[in-house]
Amino acid sequence: MPHRTTLTIGLALLTSALFAAPVPAQCGEQHELIPFPTGLRFGRSITATDTHVFVGGQNSPGIYVFDADSLIQLAIFNTPGIDSDFGRSIEADGNYLLVGSKGEYDPVTGLRGAAHLFDVSTYSLVGSFAPNYLGELVDFGITVAVHGNLAAVAGRDVQPGDDLGVVFVFSVSPMSQLVRIHGPNDTFGRQLAISDDYLCISSSNRVYIFDAANFASVGTVDLTPYPAGSTVIEIIEDRLYVGQGGKVLVFDVNTQAEIGRLIPSVDPLENGGYGRRIDASGATLANGRIAVTRPELGSTYVFDAQSLAPIRRFVSSYAARGPLSSQYEPVVAINSTRLFATDNDRVVVYDLDVPCELTTFCYGGGPAYAPCLCGNQSGADERAGCTNSTGLGSTLRATGSTSLSDDDLRLECAHGPVHRPGVFLQGASSFAIPFFDGIFCMGNPTQRLEFAFFNSAGELHSVGSIASQGGVGAPGTTRFYQLWYRDPVGSPCGTGANLTNGVRVDWL
Repeated sequence: MPHRTTLTIGLALLTSALFAAPVPAQCGEQHELIPFPTGLRFGRSITATDTHVFVGGQNSPGIYVFDADSLIQLAIFNTPGIDSDFGRSIEADGNYLLVGSKGEYDPVTGLRGAAHLFDVSTYSLVGSFAPNYLGELVDFGITVAVHGNLAAVAGRDVQPGDDLGVVFVFSVSPMSQLVRIHGPNDTFGRQLAISDDYLCISSSNRVYIFDAANFASVGTVDLTPYPAGSTVIEIIEDRLYVGQGGKVLVFDVNTQAEIGRLIPSVDPLENGGYGRRIDASGATLANGRIAVTRPELGSTYVFDAQSLAPIRRFVSSYAARGPLSSQYEPVVAINSTRLFATDNDRVVVYDLDVPCELTTFCYGGGPAYAPCLCGNQSGADERAGCTNSTGLGSTLRATGSTSLSDDDLRLECAHGPVHRPGVFLQGASSFAIPFFDGIFCMGNPTQRLEFAFFNSAGELHSVGSIASQGGVGAPGTTRFYQLWYRDPVGSPCGTGANLTNGVRVDWL
């Protein structure tokens, strides 16, 4: 079979330029990666650098390559062989992309699996790593990692009565094998992480740490005291981040001692699928960030790699995920400015440092929320609550910033019944149930903030500090806001009261 590193550039540029536009979305979700041509399970794997984003799929045309800034598709890297699992494991560093292809088969060598190295600067295949081993090797490429001049590729050594994980370490230039590391069981090598100084290899309830220069053992992190679960790992400098059993643990690489945990300020209970996927950005702790998924909530949390403090939470627009075993379990990648996350055959892009003052939800004019009590839906494009006595739905918007230190967020309402009172409400979670003439969208618990009256133009706004009134304690906290107001004369359903749409604020 001849090598066929197909590069789809011209048409991809044109198509992405036409469709890579911002989409209406949840807080922080600013963009979407648009693949051409489309493939099944787009987003099954993602990796990102500050210059490029790489996305794999299943039975897809290949690995899609996007510009990390413009989000325009630049190329597609195709498998040199034949394998529907091409790109199930990918990792990028600098100008290189390493792609695992565990389902490939070489009839000449008998090797089951492959690992291909691509040069992103030239959009070309550099070559394929060939393990120097005479044993029965399968699933070569099930996991890959690349950093600087080192590449690591995991596989399984299948011998009669034995099945052991094995990791091969190569130099990138020249492409040559440096060492082979056998593990104690078949789970050895399921996760790999490389830094300037260390190579980390996960196994069931263990993480093995090696010196990246001479591959001598540095030590082992014992995870048996913690709840069992699949182990995912990332490393920055001398810190190892481990997701396992609904927790994300932080260890000192040199002492193998736990030094902290990544605990979100919102939904702080560590359990379920929290930590099933993690990714790291930044070469140093000073500029590093860690992204952590929680599939059952459709959430991804971003933490400061050094202080371990939560920075922000991003919530998928498909928050109801279903079982954790769903084929659409979120996969994430993070660089210095953006978070990339899968979302039901989509890859959505969150701008990490862009405030989201104007995030609205829970409208009275669409099928996504509970119906208005008596058919008093507002126009779908109004982004308002259910209609009131004015014939319109009252709108709630936020202006200012979500910065707790600036404390300048203001809530503003329009299209309300003139001279009628209302009260701003704050909740810690969102839902949708009919309530009076409107839809009640948040609570658990519900807090009353401040009272106000609509003026003669049917407008009102908050006066005091929203953060202080609501007791918002720390950055990374998400709260939901609404206005409940009196509408005693001519309310469509006759209940005498109504609600605006909701506003979601991720406090920074």
